[in-house]
Parts: sequence; C-alpha cells; structure tokens
Amino acid sequence: MLPTGGKPFSTSGQTFHGYDSDGRIRRELTYWDAAAPLHAPGLPVSIHRGVTGPVLTGVMVA
Repeated sequence: MLPTGGKPFSTSGQTFHGYDSDGRIRRELTYWDAAAPLHAPGLPVSIHRGVTGPVLTGVMVA
C-alpha cells in the first residue's frame, strides 16, 4: 500500500484480449503507467536514460 498523504492519484493503461474460436478470452495483456502512483505522494522515481514517456509495466495471463 502506498501512502498518498490524502492526495488523489490516477494512472492510465490499456488491456488487450486474445480470443479463441468459441469467443472465450485465452490471453490478456495489460499495460499501465507504473510510475504515476509513485509520483502522487512525492516519492522519488528514477527513469532510465532514454525513456521519454510513461513507464509501462505489463502483465500477461495465458
């Protein structure tokens, strides 16, 4: 759990589904800006050199 100091925060992301021939979800990929919740309470976030956009983290469920 992150201490937010009472400040609201949000992050953005996208989820993609892969379906089988019966229309059931067989694969799910979710990407989100993992650094945004850390910025809200003022925690230091180090981004690697060359990264210019949101820090995306993904999870795949197969």
